[in-house]
Amino acid sequence: MKKLVFITLIFVIIIFCSAGVYAANCNATTACNCGDTLIGSRTLNASDNLTGCSGNGLTISTSNLVLDCDGYDISGDSSGPVDWGVGISSANNITIKNCNISNFEPWAVLVDGGNNTLYNNTLINCGTGIATTNSGNNFTNNIIYKSSLGTTRGIYLNNGADNNSLINNTIYNYLYGVQLGGGSNDNLLKENNLYNNSYGIYMASSSNVNTIYHNNIYNSNVNEVYSDAAIELSYNYEGNYWGRTNCPVFIAGTDSNAANVVDSYAYNSMDGWLTENPLACCGSTIHNDVTLTYNLTGCSGNGLNIAAAGVTLDCDGYTISGSGSSTGVNVSNSDNAVVHNCTITNFNNGIGLDLSDNVDLTYNNITGGATGIFVFQSAITTIQNNDISGTSTNAITLSQTGSNQIISNNIHDNSHVGISMLSTAGSNNITLNNITGCQDGIQVGTTTSKIYNNNIYNNSGYSAVAYSAVNLSYNQEGNYWGRTSCPVFIAGTDSSRTDAIDYYPYNISDGWLTGSPTICDTAGPSVTITVPSSGAKIPSITNYNISGSVTDATLVSTITVTMMPVFTGTATYNSSDDTWSFVADMTAAIDGYYNITVNATDLYGNYNTAEAINVEVDGTPPTISSVSSSVSSSGAGITWTTDENSDSRVDYGTNASLLGSTSSNAAYTTSNSVSLSGLSASTLYYYNVTSCDQIGNCRTEGVYNFTTSAEPEAPETPAPSRRSRGGISVSKNNIGNTPKTVVMNRVDKAIFTVKGNTHYAQIKNILSNYITVTVRSSEAIDVDLYIGKTAKVDVDEDGIFDIAMTLEEIYSSSAEITFQVIEELVPEEMLAKETSEEKRIIIEEKVEVSEELPPIPEIEEEVKLPPEEEISYIPVIIAAIFIVITAAIGISHYIKRK
Repeated sequence: MKKLVFITLIFVIIIFCSAGVYAANCNATTACNCGDTLIGSRTLNASDNLTGCSGNGLTISTSNLVLDCDGYDISGDSSGPVDWGVGISSANNITIKNCNISNFEPWAVLVDGGNNTLYNNTLINCGTGIATTNSGNNFTNNIIYKSSLGTTRGIYLNNGADNNSLINNTIYNYLYGVQLGGGSNDNLLKENNLYNNSYGIYMASSSNVNTIYHNNIYNSNVNEVYSDAAIELSYNYEGNYWGRTNCPVFIAGTDSNAANVVDSYAYNSMDGWLTENPLACCGSTIHNDVTLTYNLTGCSGNGLNIAAAGVTLDCDGYTISGSGSSTGVNVSNSDNAVVHNCTITNFNNGIGLDLSDNVDLTYNNITGGATGIFVFQSAITTIQNNDISGTSTNAITLSQTGSNQIISNNIHDNSHVGISMLSTAGSNNITLNNITGCQDGIQVGTTTSKIYNNNIYNNSGYSAVAYSAVNLSYNQEGNYWGRTSCPVFIAGTDSSRTDAIDYYPYNISDGWLTGSPTICDTAGPSVTITVPSSGAKIPSITNYNISGSVTDATLVSTITVTMMPVFTGTATYNSSDDTWSFVADMTAAIDGYYNITVNATDLYGNYNTAEAINVEVDGTPPTISSVSSSVSSSGAGITWTTDENSDSRVDYGTNASLLGSTSSNAAYTTSNSVSLSGLSASTLYYYNVTSCDQIGNCRTEGVYNFTTSAEPEAPETPAPSRRSRGGISVSKNNIGNTPKTVVMNRVDKAIFTVKGNTHYAQIKNILSNYITVTVRSSEAIDVDLYIGKTAKVDVDEDGIFDIAMTLEEIYSSSAEITFQVIEELVPEEMLAKETSEEKRIIIEEKVEVSEELPPIPEIEEEVKLPPEEEISYIPVIIAAIFIVITAAIGISHYIKRK
């Protein structure tokens, strides 16, 4: 079919070209005859002869001209095969108007060009009324029809004919009222009347991206619209009239949605867009006021969406039903909306509000589903005169919202809570509602909502549940709870929990209409002062805590604490343990005696006053005097006196502006002292002293200073009395058994033997005036050694010193040390010491090794050296042997030459 159309159009172009050779030209002054070519604008008159044409009527191949038929006819003889009434051949900006064109095959008007206008023409009994493969043309107010049902098309856009406008045309008795093919898109079809065709609109071959709305398309024999791809037949929430009221209108087939060709905003009457709003269908978004005239049933998603401010939906009693999911009426970002008189069933939320303020929900009947009305972040909502029942969760849920009015609703037989306000962000007014047959009647999360004149009874759980102390009454008007206890403790069985209480309950349903509430309490609270005690001293400080206890038959309302003329304020009440506390600013009080009084009032206005207590305000800190210090090389003692019992603290350091260390004494006394330790010798320290009395008044004095004394010299010690046999060496110098002075760094080891066992000494730290030497045997022994001092160490802990070490000199990264293996008894007084180190190490003055040492016992063998005379002849003997050998070699060579 497509190939045939394309070949036909090529043939037409050839005819266009040949027509210019054989036909005459006509223009504004020359009358036109059948087959002529119009080369200038012309208005037809009686001189033109364009009827009964056996071929073409007129051909236009010149751009920018107007053909005004002025009601005259252009007619053919229906013989074809490729004739047209008017053919535009490669011309643009042509206007054809007021023409009556009939009996041409296959086209009444063939358009080959762009930006052409066909206006107010009548095309009768032609094969195709208007055909084009070009873009940017305007076909408006034309009447195109056949006397009986034909097999062609009223208007045909093909082969990429884009951006054409088809407006207010009437087309009937064609196979296709309008056909779009060959990828023809972005065309506008608006306000056309397409009826009694086999297909009102036929779209194929990727030609379904077009704007189609405000058309009357009805009485089609096959389909109102055919499309080989899904398409929404509406624009900006306005659709078409289809001759039926089902909603949405599924166009392809017999109202089935197989091809998803749908108008979601159809009109209920012809040209309905002039006088009414489109039909509201399941899932429709409403931008204008809508009154339903039919039921919306079985909605799989949302029933209706309100997405514009000020829209009113009046269901007029009709039903919107769902499948258990989504929302019946969803109001989103739409302030001042109204949902009225709707019957809504079986949605997850019957009505849902999201970010929409000042919305009215009135006279709706909501049944089934999960939640009846869900309000989220939408303030000043009015929910009034609604009936909500049969929900699986809450009838009404308010979330992150406040300033709502919930008035005169009938809430009954819901599986969970009647009204839930657990996460509300402000005060709500809850009044004149009937809440029965639920699990819990009402859930309250804040204390500011006004809950009064409601009937809340016959609920299987709690009539009310609160998660903080809540007064379930307002302005001395309570609610009816189905029982006469007074006050009514709602959470629990009127006994165990007191967090939700009605102090003014009614004894009969709707009691506020005819009776008065019951007054449950006439006694004031019992209140006492715990801190401070009577006669106590208190400091003159900014934050002084006064506290006590209070009990009442109902909830305490206010607690006032007074100490005239210093302050009057409201205390904080803790209902969980019936205590109160108040933080007082005492800085305005001068030293002296005052009375503190406390008055407590309950929610009924009953009050009571605690017995006053007398206290003394003392804002004077201790006086500090006689500050002195006593120092040593590593510590100091700081003393001073105060005029009253006080504690002691010293802040000190080597920088007068930054005293970073602290030492203290918590004892309260007038003779204050603090000891400082761990100080460096010969160092200037700065300090101040602080004393606080027993109620926290403090005084600080300073800055003072002291200088620690120098490090004391070590005492002299006698030289060693005995030496032991053994050996000592440094890893790079073998020393043998004699004393040896070596320069060592941290990596060197002095190795020695004691009783056949090898040990070593190694420098651990090098400081400016001493070093630390580690002597290693089965364990490490650290010895601090100063210049000129000798350390003796009992290595194997047998009561005999084994090694002596004398520090001769200290360099930047090394030290000069004299080592000697010795054998000397440890003094008896050292053996009595407690610690191992005290028993094994002694520091003495430098030990001088005497030239004459006593014989060393237990020498197993003696190594003797040769006499000096023998040593002196050895070189002579070696020289003589060398001369004899040389002479013998020379004589041997001489004999051989001879």
